[in-house]
Amino acid sequence: MTNNNTGLYVHIPFCKSKCKYCDFKSWAEMNDKIIKEYFTCLENEILLHSTLFGKQNRKITSVFIGGGTPTSVAVKYVTGILRVINDNFDLVDGAEITIEANPGTVDINSLSAYKAAGINRISFGLQAWQNDVLKFLGRIHTREQFLKSFEEARLVGFDNINIDIIFGIPNQTMSDFEDCINGIVALKPEHISAYSLIIEEGTELCKMIENKDVLPIDEDLDRKMNAYLISFLKENGYEHYEISNFCKSGMESRHNLIYWNCTDYLGMGLAAHSFIDGQRFSNPDSLSEYGERVRNCALDLKNIHINYQNISKFEQMQEYMMLGFRKMAGPNAEEFYSKFDCQYAEIFDKQLKNLLNDGLIEQNGGYKLTDKGMDLGNLVFMEFCGE
Repeated sequence: MTNNNTGLYVHIPFCKSKCKYCDFKSWAEMNDKIIKEYFTCLENEILLHSTLFGKQNRKITSVFIGGGTPTSVAVKYVTGILRVINDNFDLVDGAEITIEANPGTVDINSLSAYKAAGINRISFGLQAWQNDVLKFLGRIHTREQFLKSFEEARLVGFDNINIDIIFGIPNQTMSDFEDCINGIVALKPEHISAYSLIIEEGTELCKMIENKDVLPIDEDLDRKMNAYLISFLKENGYEHYEISNFCKSGMESRHNLIYWNCTDYLGMGLAAHSFIDGQRFSNPDSLSEYGERVRNCALDLKNIHINYQNISKFEQMQEYMMLGFRKMAGPNAEEFYSKFDCQYAEIFDKQLKNLLNDGLIEQNGGYKLTDKGMDLGNLVFMEFCGE
């Protein structure tokens, strides 16, 4: 195996409470016995993976600790996992190490401990600015708690902070959203991720809409919010480098770029997904099955993973194009050639011509989305599906 650059994702599936819109694999208010057992299994899985992907085999360029809410468990669990990763994997100098955090679940002491453990990037799940909107979403924090958490993160030395927000929330007004963006920009975070709310099947919010307790937001208002977001952030020095992501110069999320560039990544923990050497696989999404498989793997990692899929070269090309068009610069022709030894403009000539004719992409050295293409992104991505 060559020294491929690889990202690590670590899933911590615990939260203080479940938000109304959330369909992630996570559980609220689990007892410490279950949490301790989970981290024992997670540590064992990391050690097992290090036999194939550890030192001498892979260069780890980023680690992302997500959930759930990783900061909802005792700090010792997270710092312990990081020690195991550092001891058994080859992290490049300056590797990006991110933790997702819920405002109100951190304080200056826990933030200091995360920083001392090597975490150099923190992603705060703010989601909305007004306390009544936060309460509607089922968030456990207030705006004031977020501001305190952000200030304390700065105090302990975090100089790479992302803020996650959602727009298109039922009953959210344009004024609400403008106040949210203005308030965030005033803090000068290095990175902002902003997503239009998707109503996921099976969530509490989906049931509320089905029962007509609330109405989904008007599509025109959702688009107006997105247009304001893009314009205002550009005016304030943020680069729009991916459909939903903005950053100060040079502060792109290196871990997320691994996904968008179709680079290898290894997921560890319950329900985590991986893509390694053209093969996709995942871990069980049941706590009991995950624990049982790790305990009984007998050093054969295939006893842990499920849903193995061999992704053909052509399928990998299609994925590269779909994900490449999520980036504002579009798919990278040189990188495509390096990966696949062919030119994407030749392989996908028909699809590119269709998209050009429909005004969804434009040619500017390479190919990238137009404003219309950004608004109708799914039509672009669908061109690269199928045979």
